Amino acid sequence: MLAAVTDKDLAFHFRVKINTIEKWKVQHPEFFAAIQRGRHYFDAHAAKSLYYNAVGYEYEEEHAMNLKKKTFDANGRARRTTSRSSS
Repeated sequence: MLAAVTDKDLAFHFRVKINTIEKWKVQHPEFFAAIQRGRHYFDAHAAKSLYYNAVGYEYEEEHAMNLKKKTFDANGRARRTTSRSSS
């Protein structure tokens, strides 16, 4: 599961104070840009997950020699499972 990283998390990781992270973001635009890219990626992933949970989704699972296709409704309940051979 993905989780958004806060400035507090970054400070803990780098073993510095939060205001140091703030200074680094101002002094090093590439550092700030990297943080923003990571946060945008997380936001997009979270939005996609919320969308799929709201409208339902389907995916294929592969197990040894069988493929299963599962279709889910908006409540996350499996509506249909179909199987076929992968050969």
